[in-house]
Amino acid sequence: MRPRNSGTNLLSEKPEYGGSRWSMPCAVLGRGFSNLSRAAQRYDHLFMPHFPQTITKTRSPRVRVPNNESIRFNLGGHQVSAVLQKISLTGGLAEFTSSIGSATIAEAKVNTLSGPVSGLVEFLPAQVGSCTYPFRFIALSDQDYERLNSTLQYMQKQGFGD
Repeated sequence: MRPRNSGTNLLSEKPEYGGSRWSMPCAVLGRGFSNLSRAAQRYDHLFMPHFPQTITKTRSPRVRVPNNESIRFNLGGHQVSAVLQKISLTGGLAEFTSSIGSATIAEAKVNTLSGPVSGLVEFLPAQVGSCTYPFRFIALSDQDYERLNSTLQYMQKQGFGD
């Protein structure tokens, strides 16, 4: 049996203790969880899930929205319409007829070429004296993301890219 720190690649070889790569014998775990069954004490110590944070300096491509397209927001139970000026996979820019006050979170709904898209958005601060508010998507379903993505790609091909 090799010592644990033998310099081998732990991700490509079986563990040294002779068990499968998916379980660890109870003797290695100790008696700390003795109230659990032996099957429940198995775990994958080499392949833990990893959720990387995307830190990038590349902005999501934006498109200019033609024809004064409308976007609807549910602000605290009130439906408010705005003109969508720009949109991307990460957010957009909407012009309201008046100030929306201190609203920060809303549900947004917009009709696209690929079908309706709805998601949860967070409003970012507007410029002083403006009723144009930037927003970012904080939740989109997979289907809404795909519809938005295909619409944005089409609009970019049509020359609306920013």
